[in-house]
Amino acid sequence: MTDAARNKWNSESGPVTVVIRRRIKSGFAQAYEALEKEISTDAAAQAGYLGSTFLRPEGGTDRDFVTIVRFDSYESMMQWEHSAAGKALIDRADAMSETPANIRRSAGLSFWFTSRHPSSPSRWKMVLLLTVSIFILAEIMTPLLNPALGLLPQPLALFISLGIQIALLTYFVLPWLTTLLAKWLYDVPQSKG
Repeated sequence: MTDAARNKWNSESGPVTVVIRRRIKSGFAQAYEALEKEISTDAAAQAGYLGSTFLRPEGGTDRDFVTIVRFDSYESMMQWEHSAAGKALIDRADAMSETPANIRRSAGLSFWFTSRHPSSPSRWKMVLLLTVSIFILAEIMTPLLNPALGLLPQPLALFISLGIQIALLTYFVLPWLTTLLAKWLYDVPQSKG
């Protein structure tokens, strides 16, 4: 990573989402699934870890796995990735991969507004999720904020209200919903049985 890119990430505050797409070598699917559990356990011990989701392929022929890991900051993510255990786990995952991993890191809401990518949700799903999230959050927050903000000029009250709601979406609501709805967002079929 270049110094300019590193400085951009260091200046970003807030959660970082890492989406890793791997094609696993034939015959390594079970070993890779076991490794995912080790990765999750080790990353969970890292300060700043917010959660992870592993999307497994369905059927015997699909070997494409998607891993989504969230940290509270770029620094927390890099501390884990560069720790001895983190490096060893990543090296083991690389050894099981048929091709180099496709890795995408995004901070805050930028995850939702990047160009179409094989591991990003369909645009209609992003629109639906954001619309429902914003509507519900506005319905809850507006009555709560109106008594305090009612004394301010309307444009300032709206600005403050929107700032609070966008912060809640970025740091709490969307991370929780993307984890909860990962299988639907990323078109991974539910297993039968």
